[in-house]
Amino acid sequence: MGKMMYVMNVSWSWIKQRPHFLAEYLNGYFSMDVFYQNTYRKKYKCNNPSDVHLIQLKRLPFQRFNIINKVNTYLLTLQMKNKVKNYKYIWITDIFMYNILVNYIDKKQVVIYDCMDNLVEFPEFTKSTKKTTQIIKIEKALIERSNYVFFSSEYLKKLISMRYKDIDVHGKSYIVNNAINLYDEEAFEPSVESEKHKYKNLVYIGTIAAWIDFDLILKSLSINSKIMYTFYGPLAVELPIHDRIIYGGLLEHKAVFSVMRKADALIMPFKLIDLVLAVNPVKLYEYIYACKPVLSIKYGETEKFSEYIFLYSNEKEYLDYVNSLVGDTLLLKHPKESYQEFAQANTWEARGREILKILKS
Repeated sequence: MGKMMYVMNVSWSWIKQRPHFLAEYLNGYFSMDVFYQNTYRKKYKCNNPSDVHLIQLKRLPFQRFNIINKVNTYLLTLQMKNKVKNYKYIWITDIFMYNILVNYIDKKQVVIYDCMDNLVEFPEFTKSTKKTTQIIKIEKALIERSNYVFFSSEYLKKLISMRYKDIDVHGKSYIVNNAINLYDEEAFEPSVESEKHKYKNLVYIGTIAAWIDFDLILKSLSINSKIMYTFYGPLAVELPIHDRIIYGGLLEHKAVFSVMRKADALIMPFKLIDLVLAVNPVKLYEYIYACKPVLSIKYGETEKFSEYIFLYSNEKEYLDYVNSLVGDTLLLKHPKESYQEFAQANTWEARGREILKILKS
């Protein structure tokens, strides 16, 4: 279909997520180069082998300082400005990179914006009105220039449409939800049962950040002496100190399913903040595939999974589910085959086919 410049908002060595999976699928249909910035957070690096042609962009550490940020903008511009003209398609997940590329994109090139998050609500940006204003200005320009805008959730599409009312996004915007990547079943001990602990083990896998309701976690531990929690993922905040809260470290993506299948329950205990409301959670697709009881906060995007998971709206409902888990009465809602079928229908390959169909039309 032509050459594609695919500009990521995370390092290729970061925990594998939407930009990685879509890049790998689209690589089979485009002559594609994936551009990403190097990361200095070595303790969170993952090994993500791939056939995709990767181009690592160099930058200096400590970008939070204004002078370093300016130097990095100059360095990134030098590395990219002469390359842009070589591509028919420009796929962007990083709006800050668009601010660098915009002067080198011509009218004939097809710009695609993959809008995955309500970016202005990330903690590192909410503290600065100047940063928020900058994000809105760049994102508005990107949406205005884009030929296609893909949104990861219905809520996010509505939010962005309202934010930029003077831009008609409806004719070029599409919802492409998140999904799951299925590996060879034989590699993940599909028959393994929950590990036998003294406690029921509730497992969380994902970024450990301010949106996790640790007050609820601690309350459940204080009330129920027969449970424990294990958290896996990069630490954006510190975990509360408790003898029944365990940090399991980072997981290679191919190890995720084995870990989940050894859990007693899988959890998504988020606070209902604006950032969360826009998220179509990848982890719920993966949790469902593990065929374990799943507890999640209830909001528009999680209600779509309600046939397979247990949703709570308040503290009491969560604690009641935990008690049911301890009492061995929190059971799957359907036969395991139903959970497998759900996963098979919601793979990254399926999402990739949606995208190709749209681009071809």
